Amino acid sequence: MIPLGVIIVLTDHLFLNLWFQNSTPTDPHSLFIFNLIFGLPHVLAGNIQLLDNEYIKFHKTGIVICCLFSLLFPWSIISGLGIGVFITMEYGISSFHAAGQQVGIATLFSSFDRRFYSVWKWSTRIVIAITAIRAIEYKVFSTYFDGGLDHLILALLFTSTVTGLMIYRSCDKKVGKVYILANLLMTYSIYSFQQLNYPFISILCLRLPHDVTAFLFYMNHSRIRNKNVDHNWLVRFFPLPNFMKGYFLPLLTIPLAFFLDSWEIFFLANAFFSYLHYTSENFFWRGNGLALKSVQIN
Repeated sequence: MIPLGVIIVLTDHLFLNLWFQNSTPTDPHSLFIFNLIFGLPHVLAGNIQLLDNEYIKFHKTGIVICCLFSLLFPWSIISGLGIGVFITMEYGISSFHAAGQQVGIATLFSSFDRRFYSVWKWSTRIVIAITAIRAIEYKVFSTYFDGGLDHLILALLFTSTVTGLMIYRSCDKKVGKVYILANLLMTYSIYSFQQLNYPFISILCLRLPHDVTAFLFYMNHSRIRNKNVDHNWLVRFFPLPNFMKGYFLPLLTIPLAFFLDSWEIFFLANAFFSYLHYTSENFFWRGNGLALKSVQIN
């Protein structure tokens, strides 16, 4: 996505007289297609992984707490502060979540000095979340973002870079080194495209790798988890050949997301699914859980 973004920016400045910059949407209410492709489908696919009796029994308390929070938090924000504030917060929170996944995956296929990992993870997640909120035109936040947070963003970028390079030096596998450098490049690209006034590309630099990675992860898990026994409720309800037990996720969730996104009546349902996804993934894919046993990392 980054090379394509650079080509688009150069072409827009040299040949299109900023047509792309002026025509791509930044208002959250205008991003229907963006949300449909890069938001809800992978959220639904992640939540489908929970529909498993063993997982529900193992994570019972966590799932109940996440469901209650996912019901009450969106409703309280929308009721108290309005839907515009909620949608803008959603971009920041979803970006914080997505950045966390991209950074966290590094721990699955490489070993490195963990002394710097937490600082790298949190500085990267916070700077990306702030940049994502800045990419959205909502005036409530403009007073704080026009100047006060610029120094914080630069400090976080510097911290993310230094700690990321420390981790890179201590990484024991080439694929891990490449992945860490790719994350550093992604963080700078998100910030740079936003500074160049291309928020759509800025957000896409995070969402595209996140959603592709998430779907590959969920498909891998679903295929292995249900290979010999149909643990998942949907796989059990719709008997599928083994090769389809991963592929059914995008085939199901993309049309379902289109249906849910097409009707305003489902807005709170979409918010519930999103926050259930953000919160449950904090424990569902942890090393002491059951789910990672059904994921094969090559």
